[in-house]
Amino acid sequence: MKTDFVSTAITKLRAFRSESQIPPYKLGLALSGGGIRGLAHLGIIQALEEHGLKPDILSGTSAGSIVGALYADGYSPKEIARFFQESKFFQWAKVALPKQSLISSEKLYKAVGELLHAETFEELSLPLVISMTDFTNGKPVFVESGPLLDIIIASSSIPIIFNPIEIGGKQYVDGGLTCNLPAKIIRPRCQELIGVHVNHIPTSPPLRSIWEIAERAYQITLEANTLDEKKVCNLVIEPTKVRKYGLFDVSDSQKVFDLGYDAGMKALDKYLEDKKLSEKSMTAIL
Repeated sequence: MKTDFVSTAITKLRAFRSESQIPPYKLGLALSGGGIRGLAHLGIIQALEEHGLKPDILSGTSAGSIVGALYADGYSPKEIARFFQESKFFQWAKVALPKQSLISSEKLYKAVGELLHAETFEELSLPLVISMTDFTNGKPVFVESGPLLDIIIASSSIPIIFNPIEIGGKQYVDGGLTCNLPAKIIRPRCQELIGVHVNHIPTSPPLRSIWEIAERAYQITLEANTLDEKKVCNLVIEPTKVRKYGLFDVSDSQKVFDLGYDAGMKALDKYLEDKKLSEKSMTAIL
């Protein structure tokens, strides 16, 4: 009798430990920065939804933080795409750069702020983690609570192009400088994690203009700090065809969305098929 009681207690304890180790969210989605290439994120989210998948937790930096926040705020991928396509923000950025001007963050505040319903992270319908860079010590900072808009703008503020954002007496800039694919930060909370990286860079011919050189240096920095982050993802989707579009290239924004959608559909078809085969194999072994 006593032995049965002890055995039952041990079984319950093991079951509790096993359950407590299961991450609370089924699917996580980590979104990189990438300027206008962020439209590819939206095509991929559209592909996810068409596969019957919806993320339970999001993380993002720079353009990925804008996409993640608006999606968690209730907007559909196509509605957010219209914001990128119709907003004058990216056109302002493109025009200002040759003049060596600094774009005021007020334009970005206005563009994003007019769309957001939520004022805090807690008001979003999905949990969201945003990465930004502490400009003083050069380290990544991850935020998931409190006021939302300042964090989005700080995460999206590429140095030189935008002014740093002051929060609590410190300056913060683009999260992509230190963590352009914030995957590790949410990995422990996800049963599965998909990373979307839209900054894959091609081999480059000799560059001439200051802007081309600056953008190339920036892209190399972003590419380098994503390598370890990609390793913790179950699936990384990289729509490599969008690499021909610059950070603020609004010339064919619908095409960027479509390229993301096509890459997402192909990657998810293969991932889900491989997963199904793996599960069948596991069942056969058991």
